[in-house]
Amino acid sequence: MRRALLLTFALISCRVRGLPPEPEPPPVEPEGPKVVWSTSLGDRVTLPPALAGNGRAVVITASGEVLSVDGAGRVRPIANIGEPPTAGPVLSGDTLIVGTFYGNLYFLTLSGEVLFRDSLGFPVRGVAVGGGTFAVSEDGKVVRYVGTYRSWIRYLGDNVLVPPSITPDGRVVVATLSGNLTAYDTSGNVVWTVEGLGLAPSPPSVMDSVVALGFPDGRVLLITPSGYGEVEIGAGTIGEVTLSDSGAFVSTSDGRTVRVRGDSIIWRFSPGSEWMATSPLLFDTFAVVVSGDGILYALSYSGQILDTVALNGTGWLEPLPTEGGIFLVSEGGVVSYVSLAGSLPEKGWPLYRGDPERKGSPYGSDTAL
Repeated sequence: MRRALLLTFALISCRVRGLPPEPEPPPVEPEGPKVVWSTSLGDRVTLPPALAGNGRAVVITASGEVLSVDGAGRVRPIANIGEPPTAGPVLSGDTLIVGTFYGNLYFLTLSGEVLFRDSLGFPVRGVAVGGGTFAVSEDGKVVRYVGTYRSWIRYLGDNVLVPPSITPDGRVVVATLSGNLTAYDTSGNVVWTVEGLGLAPSPPSVMDSVVALGFPDGRVLLITPSGYGEVEIGAGTIGEVTLSDSGAFVSTSDGRTVRVRGDSIIWRFSPGSEWMATSPLLFDTFAVVVSGDGILYALSYSGQILDTVALNGTGWLEPLPTEGGIFLVSEGGVVSYVSLAGSLPEKGWPLYRGDPERKGSPYGSDTAL
C-alpha cells in the first residue's frame, strides 16, 4: 500500500512539474473619463465655480446663493448675498470674492461671514488675484485691494465687460470694450498699453511674456514684447484662449475647437454641435472640451477623439480642475463630477476668472498678497 501511494505521489508531481506556465494576465487599460455623480442646484448658474480646500467646488447661483459642493456631490449652503453675480467666485486663500450686477464686491469667509463689502458703482465684470486682489467694473475702473482694503483705483476711460488676468510678476492686464489692452503694476503705474486691437475682445490670457486675445470677427492675436501675430480662425471666439507651450487653443461661436501655433492653424475639431463649447482645458496627454449640448471630449494634441462622456444638461460653463477629475456646472444648475484617473494638468491653463481653479495666483504664493 505504501509503495502504491509513493508511486501515485510521484506521478502527480511529474504532472504538476510538466504543466505549462500560467499565461500572463492581460494588461489593464487605463480607466477613461466617466461621470461619477450629478446633482441639481435648483437654480440657474451663470459663472464658473471655484475650488476651495479639500477638493470642494464653490458655486454661486443666479439669485446670489453661495453653495459648497464636495467630491461626493453633497451640497451645503455658505451664504446668500441676494444679488445677481457678475464676477467670481474667486478664492484668495480662505477668502471668497464675488462681484455683483449692482456694483458690490463681497469678501466672504467659507463659513459665510461677510468680511468686507465695497461699492464700485457699476456692475463688477471681473476679479483676479495675484500681487493683490484686482477688480474691474463696467465703467472702466480698476481697483486693487490688499486684504480687504483699497490700495488704489485707476480709470481706463472705456467700458470693460471681461475679467482681467495676472502676469507672472503680479501685474494686472485689462482689456476694454474698444480693444485697448493695459497692464498695471502693483503700485498702479501703467506698464504698457496697446490700443485699437478690435471690438469686444475675449478675456486676456497670459503665459510668460505672451498675451492672447480672441475677437468676435474670428481673429486670434498673440501679443509679445516684440510685436504680435494674428490668425484668422473663421468664427468668433468663445471664452478665453488657452495658452500652452505647444500653441494656443480656442473654442468658436460655431461650436468648433481650433489649435493654432504661430500664425498657422494646426487642426480644427468640430463635434457636430452649433452649441457654444467651453474653453479647452489642458492635461498632460490630452485636452478636455465640453460642447454646449453636453458631450465631454478628450482630445489628443493631434486633434483626435480619445474618449467621450455624455453629460446630463446643456449650456456648460468652464471646467474646474481638481485632483483626479473636474467639476462641471451647467447654466441650468446641474453639477457633475467627471473622473480623470491618472491624468495630470499641464502648465498653461487659461486664467479664466483669475486662474483655472479660481483660487488665487496661478504662478505661486509669492505673487498673492
